[in-house]
Amino acid sequence: MRIKRFFVCTGLLVSHLIVGLLVAIYGKSGNDGMRSNNLPSCSFKSPIIHIRTEREVEGGGGAHNKRIVFVITPTYKRLTQKVDLLTLCHSLSLSRAQVKWIVVEDSKNPTPLVSNFLSLCPVSSVHLSVRTPHKKPKLWWFQKIFVKRSSWRHRGIDQRNMALQWLRDKYSTQNCHEGIVYFADDDNRYHYRLFDTISKTVKISVWPVGFVGGILYEGPVCYNNTVTKWKSWAVNYDPERSFPIDMAGFAINLCQLLEKPLANFNNSWSRGQLETEFLHQFVTSKEELECRGSDKEVHVWHVKTAKPSISKSHQLQHFLET
Repeated sequence: MRIKRFFVCTGLLVSHLIVGLLVAIYGKSGNDGMRSNNLPSCSFKSPIIHIRTEREVEGGGGAHNKRIVFVITPTYKRLTQKVDLLTLCHSLSLSRAQVKWIVVEDSKNPTPLVSNFLSLCPVSSVHLSVRTPHKKPKLWWFQKIFVKRSSWRHRGIDQRNMALQWLRDKYSTQNCHEGIVYFADDDNRYHYRLFDTISKTVKISVWPVGFVGGILYEGPVCYNNTVTKWKSWAVNYDPERSFPIDMAGFAINLCQLLEKPLANFNNSWSRGQLETEFLHQFVTSKEELECRGSDKEVHVWHVKTAKPSISKSHQLQHFLET
């Protein structure tokens, strides 16, 4: 009886060991295969498009809102790039507006870091890239000191223009009525309700931007969210500008862009005049702009993530992806 019980227990123990070994071997290989299938492709062909359906994501595109907010974001390589993109992705995903995120890298080709990040962000996105020429003109130091209009390139101009060209190639004046274009730098901070406000744009809408020009906010002081009555503009930096507003403080209907195929950002524009010169291609006076939002409720802030102090970072290059 004891011998029989011994053999039974031994058989059960051996069978459990065999099953455990099989699960460990085939389970590991199956997970490896699954993991490799989920990795994004490394053959980067611009544009890289990441589409999220309404069933896959709750935010960033409610079925009740047919208007599409095209959010154009220039980005460049730096230590805080992924952190800033993550913050913007979070705001976009919480919005009830339908969002299409157009991310344009300042690089020759789309980088794996940004491509992998966008593949995991729960917002439909388009990934483009164009490198900004870094060649400074002759006598650049003389122009910087004595000439008001500098001829060196503004950061983000080539990237914004590429995104505008992508929209012109993709859409026409027949199917543009539900589209709104907004320029969102990745180092700003955005309340998700801002994109709901943007989706209400008819032609060109404006709103205040926090922490700009050395004051609490800059932009239109709206009255009852209406265009018909303006109180004043709260401006500190260059108040003589026709449209004294930050890049994060306006949105434009897609049809307005398509009706003016030559309307782009120009590198010859003076520093601080990019927004004014760009809007001048569509409107001539402040009265033509739609006043959205409220000076008591700012939804976008012009901030920068502090550059981290990194020492001996080479020791982590084999372990971490920053």
